[in-house]
Amino acid sequence: MAQKQPVKLQELVKLGAAGIKPEDLNFKSVTMDSGAFICIRETAANSIAIIDTANPTNTQRMPAPVELSCVHPEGKLLVLYAANAVQIYDVETKEKQQDTMLPEPAVFLKWIDDKTLGVVTGRAVFHWTLGEAAPVKKFDRHPTLAQSQIINYKASADGKWCLLNGIAGGADGITGQLQLYSVERNVSQPVPAHAGTFATIEADQADLFAFADKAGAGGSIKVSKIGGAGDAMAPVQAAYQYPQQAAAAAATDFPVAMTASTKYDVLFMLTKMGFIYVVDTKTGTVIFSNQVSAQPVFIAAAHEATGGIAFVNQGGQVLSVTLDEDNVIEFIATQLRNIEVAQRLSARNNLPGAVIDQMLQQQFEALFQSSNFAGCA
Repeated sequence: MAQKQPVKLQELVKLGAAGIKPEDLNFKSVTMDSGAFICIRETAANSIAIIDTANPTNTQRMPAPVELSCVHPEGKLLVLYAANAVQIYDVETKEKQQDTMLPEPAVFLKWIDDKTLGVVTGRAVFHWTLGEAAPVKKFDRHPTLAQSQIINYKASADGKWCLLNGIAGGADGITGQLQLYSVERNVSQPVPAHAGTFATIEADQADLFAFADKAGAGGSIKVSKIGGAGDAMAPVQAAYQYPQQAAAAAATDFPVAMTASTKYDVLFMLTKMGFIYVVDTKTGTVIFSNQVSAQPVFIAAAHEATGGIAFVNQGGQVLSVTLDEDNVIEFIATQLRNIEVAQRLSARNNLPGAVIDQMLQQQFEALFQSSNFAGCA
């Protein structure tokens, strides 16, 4: 009998079935500001396609010969950029809502929340709030990202921190570089890593910064507290490794995305070659790791509908991974033998946890039989 897995893998969309051509399945053409909607620049047709991952038959198209584009996380607004001009359109009515001219060319666009568009240029990062006449410069790009291709930009939920994510090719393969910027202190810190994110553990009132680096046939995922009213929290670190049969992939693979699930208090880290690592945010415990895509992955985003991560591979599949609530508690308790993580996840999400009670009773009886009364207490 096959062992039950703690995660669920689901195919959300086949982009080919939505009319997306293979030549448009790349990072330059596809943007994903949430797991709900995907924006694709169709180069041959000079048009924009907006894919609703929950209803892929409802694909919307708009003629737009532009350089950059992205869609609002809720799918209601479309951003178009060309020749230093940024325009925002209502997706349903196709009417222009607002526009602006940038002082220099943009290289990356990303909605960082429901009201704020992040605009990255070669020198700086700007924020454009809906209803405002023009973007406001937030900070300069750090010199360590001068030669990097920008692949992501995020802000913490409280708006106190920003994270710019770049990669670059080198003699040793793809290198990653993050720029962590403190809004309150107006200070940037370079972090040599490929992917990062912000997370919040509501029960602990802890705001966290997490990132993943790569070294040889593995790497590490590190989590540090950067804010929140809760008690101090020691940094945690989780090492990740590739299975032996994936040694060839490990040599050239690297993290391409990391998202945080507030629902489950876990991190999802995804690599280019389709390996996923699910990590408990508080303890750094690796709950699950395996290859979930046979095709290379080039973009991903948090999938709010499931509390997981959604991603696109070069085969045109849009896939999602999240915890399997029917199996994850038993897996953590029996396979990982980690009662602490299993109990916390079970209590937070009201998940079945009878196996935890059984294991605690067995542990109590063993301690009692060995006269370890202090342990029984």
